[in-house]
Amino acid sequence: MTPDITTALTGSIPFGGHTLPLPAGVWHPVLSGQFGPNGLILINIMVRTDRGVVTGVMIARTATEQLPIDVVHAATEHCHDDRNYVSHIYADRIDGRNECAFVANAVMGPNGAISSDELIQLAFKRLTALGFPMPSIFVIANWIQSSGTTDATKGSSGITYLFAPTKTGTIQLLAPQPYWDKATLDQVPVASEFVRKTDHWLTHWVPFLRKGMTTDTNISAVPAELSRDPAAP
Repeated sequence: MTPDITTALTGSIPFGGHTLPLPAGVWHPVLSGQFGPNGLILINIMVRTDRGVVTGVMIARTATEQLPIDVVHAATEHCHDDRNYVSHIYADRIDGRNECAFVANAVMGPNGAISSDELIQLAFKRLTALGFPMPSIFVIANWIQSSGTTDATKGSSGITYLFAPTKTGTIQLLAPQPYWDKATLDQVPVASEFVRKTDHWLTHWVPFLRKGMTTDTNISAVPAELSRDPAAP
């Protein structure tokens, strides 16, 4: 489904029987649907803009049933990628109970392709077709959680944020693209500071994601200062 992109979303939204908190700013729906084994996984892709320029994209996925172990491992192995700027492992059990978060980057490829995932490609193609300017690279903040076979409550969630590391109101990167590689990041303080702030924000944001997407269907409002990611308008 391609919802009305002019719809304005703030604060939080219901998602898969849970409450998904939204980072600061006004978010707009780009694509929603179901995929995965027997269509068990719901997906909701949203965009945030400032002065017409994309400042963030959020890709939210959730399932209310136990997913196959191989599907869980395929998702959580991204938390162990050496190319990540930083990774946090909160749970890693052989029965499938996993929770982790990481900060990395994603480079925009030819024709606006930023992922091999067809649904994400479709969402970005829609944004491009609608004329939204986007940077050539995003900093990713990702949280993944899955129940184990012995847990009473079953379900999995993966929330991915793509933040634009750009100068306000533009698609001009804070540092040239080569300096966003992990090996060269520290050579440009403004780039390493953006990544540091993203990791700091994600660390404090995860508890709200965990509560909203696993234990509580009606979470209280997130304090404004904690909802402001480094790319927030």
